[in-house]
Amino acid sequence: MKKIFSFLRSMRFGIVLLLLIALCSVAGSVIQQGQSVSYYAQTYQQYHGYILLLGLNKVFEGWFFITLTALLCLNLGLCTSTRLHALLMEKQDDARIAKAENAVALSSEGIAVLKEHLKSRHCKETTVEGVSIYRKNTFGRWGTFVTHLSILLTVLFFAGALYLPKVTDQSCIPGESIQMEDGTEIFVDAFAIEGADQKLDYRSDIRV
Repeated sequence: MKKIFSFLRSMRFGIVLLLLIALCSVAGSVIQQGQSVSYYAQTYQQYHGYILLLGLNKVFEGWFFITLTALLCLNLGLCTSTRLHALLMEKQDDARIAKAENAVALSSEGIAVLKEHLKSRHCKETTVEGVSIYRKNTFGRWGTFVTHLSILLTVLFFAGALYLPKVTDQSCIPGESIQMEDGTEIFVDAFAIEGADQKLDYRSDIRV
């Protein structure tokens, strides 16, 4: 279980998921989504069978894309919680580190060089029970947590914007109105097809 947990929160797994989601997004952007079978047969001809078989006509509604998004949320959630736990346990770690034995004995010159190096790396010195402990600056320690949390929230808001809205098709003749389930009334004032160059340009005037 520890190995599985480590793999699920690993950067390598997250990068693989991001690459797969990017490929699906490209396919969903290049290929028109949600069209009829005849549209794909006319537009993509001999390739339309593969598009329908692989579900490339509904990429963002397919189980594959949803599974990838859910796994990415899991990966980011585990990374975020791990970093937060490490940040919250900083004081307990200081006490544990202060009681640890020296791994390498340094001369006074070596200690001075080490302190200068840590200072140049913007490490913050903390004294616990007479022992000096150096850490990266506090703001920097929160950097990875904020990064993972920001990406996670971006994915969650994207999923909410993609899957929560309800889309319905309604027919309405100009001069009439329709009522939606939530009580919203839509009145079609005018509808026109313009374009003397044989290109259709649909224009509607509606009131909501």
